[in-house]
Amino acid sequence: MTRTRTAGRCLLWGMLSFAAVQLGLVAMIRGDWLIVEDPPFARKLGIFRASGYAKDRDPQTRRILGIGTSRLLIGWNAAQTESRLRSELGQPVRTFNFGIPAAGPVMQNLITRRLLRQDVRADVVILEVMMPFYLAPVQVMDRFGRNGAFESAWLLPHRLSAEETRELEQRGIISHRASQLGQGMPTYDYRTPLLGYLAPAMQTACDPTDMTPYTDAHGWVRSVFRDLTPQQYQHGVRNAQKMYGEVCRSRELDDRMLVFLDETLARLQAAGMKPMLVAMPEGRDFRSWYQPDALTEFAQKMQQLSQTHSVSFVDAREWLPDAMFSDSHHLTEAGADAFSQRLTPMIRTLLAEMHR
Repeated sequence: MTRTRTAGRCLLWGMLSFAAVQLGLVAMIRGDWLIVEDPPFARKLGIFRASGYAKDRDPQTRRILGIGTSRLLIGWNAAQTESRLRSELGQPVRTFNFGIPAAGPVMQNLITRRLLRQDVRADVVILEVMMPFYLAPVQVMDRFGRNGAFESAWLLPHRLSAEETRELEQRGIISHRASQLGQGMPTYDYRTPLLGYLAPAMQTACDPTDMTPYTDAHGWVRSVFRDLTPQQYQHGVRNAQKMYGEVCRSRELDDRMLVFLDETLARLQAAGMKPMLVAMPEGRDFRSWYQPDALTEFAQKMQQLSQTHSVSFVDAREWLPDAMFSDSHHLTEAGADAFSQRLTPMIRTLLAEMHR
């Protein structure tokens, strides 16, 4: 009986201690006493800080920064653009691809603010506009059954600061219940950033989305796909359709996403930068999933925003053949080269207009 009581007390104290640790972490994170950095952003910022872009203080240097999703991350060869512009302009040029997987208009808005706080500046900013993130969801539920913004599925607690969480709650982008996810078991939900404090090497090993080992000094991730078989390509298309097919059935846009994009454009321009809206190339399969009404509205809204802010909108969705995609929306290495070659003269034109 005594042994049983002792075991019971040990179990009780263990449970209470575990709960105390969880509650303590919640208080520290929610109160910003423990700053939990968004792991994908923090890793990309680390590469950026080590790059020539960040170290170059020459006021004559022309700077081009890209912000977008994995499409831009894999599709824009920033080093190629830098080399060509440096040769053609005859002056220093720095480029950096700050693409991050699933960074839609909300995350791009947050990334822009974070970079501005870090005093990151550019002459031209390539701002990707990926249409699925701007569509009003069709039965796209988050993990709590809330029919929210499509991007909400990627706006997880450990990727947001306490201030960012409060703002997105107030704007109806994430639910209050979703933001409480990390309060139930923060040692699990914040495991990736917490590992960054305790064991950075383990953080990289435990995060399958970490592309740091494959990222070059200009932020570009070279596609591993070169000569795909038809079967491999169709497998990629099926995976893409599982992720985006449902939302692409939507016939209308989510106005909240357009507001975030509008704000991002305004912030960049207020900081003296020239944004360039770019819809990345898509294959025929991916383009076939969109509804005609949504396609028309998207084109109209992008044109309206480009006119309001006096920025260019580059619609590259039909630029490249299917053979240059791995899954009808991510480019192969050859596709990235072709896209970068075609985009670079447009960047050069913007630079010329800015520095007449």
